[in-house]
Amino acid sequence: MINFAEKFFEFSASVSDQPTDRDGRVLFFDGLNTYLRAFAATPTMCEEGDHIGGITGFLMSVAATVRLFKPTRVVICFDGRGGSARRRQMFPAYKGHRRSMTKLNRTYDFASLEEEKESQKKQLLTLI
Repeated sequence: MINFAEKFFEFSASVSDQPTDRDGRVLFFDGLNTYLRAFAATPTMCEEGDHIGGITGFLMSVAATVRLFKPTRVVICFDGRGGSARRRQMFPAYKGHRRSMTKLNRTYDFASLEEEKESQKKQLLTLI
């Protein structure tokens, strides 16, 4: 299996025109948000026919942003266990104005909701 984290760090090390100060330009990513968007929008499949769009889309998004901003460091944060639940306790209106989920226009369709959730979990665990 491809070590995506290693590939990402190889790429980010090759970015030119960086400030010499290590803290010159720090880029922060909301890892879970970036991953979920990529999972829903990227229909990439591996050679075995499994959906890997969450991984590939996530890495492409991060790589494109690194190329654009040329940061000296990249920090990717993922919500911990119960992240949204804790935020709702602190602020009950958290995400309260969001519309309900709609089916996305993608070329990869899962056989069932359980298969989709399992693929989503497997890909996320690969990333973190």
